[in-house]
Amino acid sequence: MAPRLPRRLRKGESYTIVVPAGEITLEADDLLVETSSAEGYACAEDAGFLTELDTTLNDALITEGTARELIRTVQDARKQAGLEVSDRIVLGVSGTGGVESSLEEYRDYLMSETLATKWQVGQPDSLFTCNNEFGDERWFIEISKAD
Repeated sequence: MAPRLPRRLRKGESYTIVVPAGEITLEADDLLVETSSAEGYACAEDAGFLTELDTTLNDALITEGTARELIRTVQDARKQAGLEVSDRIVLGVSGTGGVESSLEEYRDYLMSETLATKWQVGQPDSLFTCNNEFGDERWFIEISKAD
C-alpha cells in the first residue's frame, strides 16, 4: 500500500483505505509526503521522479575545491591591490599540504584564471600580500604587476 499511496496522491488521485469501521478516502490535500536523504546523499523529487547524488568528498574533489578557493582568493587579492581586470600579474602562492597538492595539479589553471604570466614565490617587492585560510588549509598570496 505505502509505495502506491504517495504516487497516486501526487497525481491528484484519491486513495481509499478499507478499515473495519468502513472506508477512508484520502485526497492529495489530506497528507504531506516528504522525502529525506540518507547520510552522504542529496535527493530531490519532482513529478514522481527521485534523483539522488552522492555528496561524499574524495581526495580529487577536495583538491579541486581547494584550487577553486585559491582562485577566488587570488581574484579578491587582485581587487584589493587595486589592479584593473585586464592587468597581468606575477603570482606566488604557498601554503599547507593541501594547498601545495592543489597547486601541483592546478597551478596552470590558477595562473590562467587570474591572468598570471609568471609564478614566483618569495617576491622581494610585492605589490600586495595576504594570508588566507579555509578549513584546515592556510596559504599566503603574493602579487606583483607584470611588466
